Parts: sequence; C-alpha cells; structure tokens
Amino acid sequence: PDGDSTFNPYGLSNRGFDSTNDMVPYTYRMKIPVVKGGSPLTILARADGSAENILLKLDGGVDLNGTVPVGITDATKRDNPPGLRTDTFLGYEQPIFRDRQHPEKFAAANSSRCKFGSPGAETFVKIIGGSATNNWGPTNANNWTNYGGSVVSWHYHDPNGPLPFNWQKMLAI
Repeated sequence: PDGDSTFNPYGLSNRGFDSTNDMVPYTYRMKIPVVKGGSPLTILARADGSAENILLKLDGGVDLNGTVPVGITDATKRDNPPGLRTDTFLGYEQPIFRDRQHPEKFAAANSSRCKFGSPGAETFVKIIGGSATNNWGPTNANNWTNYGGSVVSWHYHDPNGPLPFNWQKMLAI
C-alpha cells in the first residue's frame, strides 16, 4: 500500500521469493494450502453464547453442507449463489452442526445466581489493592442444567477472594 515496493505484511523471508534476485517490486509470495482429495473435511467453528448463527465461506462459495435451501436451484448446491443473494451473504454456507455446544455459564459468588449469557450476569469491578464493587445478578437465575455434561451446572467466583498471584508485583515488572 501507499507505493511501498517492499510491502511484506507477514514478515516473509525475501518477501516469499526463493532468493533476493527473484523478488519483484510491489509483490510478495505466499504459499496457500490446497485441500484436495475425496475425504470429508472437518471445519471447527467456535463462537460465544451470544452468536445466533454461524455461516462459513470457502473459496468464494463452495458447497460445504451438501444441501440446497428451499427455493434455490443452484446446480453446485451453494446456499447463497451469485444472482440470488446480496453481496453480504454471497458464497456463505450454513454448516451442518455435528456437535453443538451450549453458551457459557457465568460464575457467581453464590452459585444460585450463575446464568447463561452475559446480559444481567453477576459482574464486579476490582481495583488492585482495593475492594470490589458488585452487581450481584439475578436471584435464583441458575437452572442447574449441564446439558448432558457439556457445561458446568454451577461455577463459583468470589471477587473478594485471594488472587492466584500477586498483581501488584506483576504490574511493577
């Protein structure tokens, strides 16, 4: 950018070229892995509990789920093919979830106030060397479920408890 003939955003040796003699101004080379073969590919996507949905895009619009949404007649089975979707969703696919995890359960000083999702969860502000200010969160918010063992049924956190290490010493470093 800005006319930099040696632009090298990834810090590649010789800007990715085999030798300094091969380097071309205003360019860099980078090896890009290519996935090929007949075996299924697993893509792991993680999001926090606030995500409503996950859309994936591979190479500008490759079928990732083998399904076609109702009303789409794309021969390549793309969920959002060109001409039928806006640029916002062009090429994105709705994955098939094999293992859906549940949102994060937020800890509390009293385990009955643990809750899923951050809105209204018990929070605190701790000033190093001082006391903590608390928002105690909703009473009896915890539903105690663990979704078959994929989340904890309760989680304890006391902001006034002992710190696991000395913050003041760490900040002095």
